[in-house]
Amino acid sequence: MALQDGTALIAGGLDVNTTALASAETYSPATGTFALSGSMTSIRAEHAVSLLATGQALIVGGVSYVAGSGMVLDSAELYDPSTRTFSATGAMNHYRDGPGMALLGNGQVLVVGGGFAVAELYTP
Repeated sequence: MALQDGTALIAGGLDVNTTALASAETYSPATGTFALSGSMTSIRAEHAVSLLATGQALIVGGVSYVAGSGMVLDSAELYDPSTRTFSATGAMNHYRDGPGMALLGNGQVLVVGGGFAVAELYTP
């Protein structure tokens, strides 16, 4: 996910043992370097990320795999690039694995898919 300062946020995913990660880092294309960031509040893979108008990144859903077996998540969290920290925010109404997200003109985020035919809105 590209952040407003030109860096990219890389958060979560799977390790070689198919265990989800909570770790995060940023990448600076200007310097070609990676920097460690705080850890997410949950381990997650197959999640979605959207940049909010505030400059924060919203991270939703995914799966909390541990060695290939896991639970689909309904949790959401925010990444604050100014403090390089993550914090939990309101949970979604549905568990979602691989959802899609879109920032709307009014600042809300539309969350769709991920195993459900219903959409929901996140209001910062």
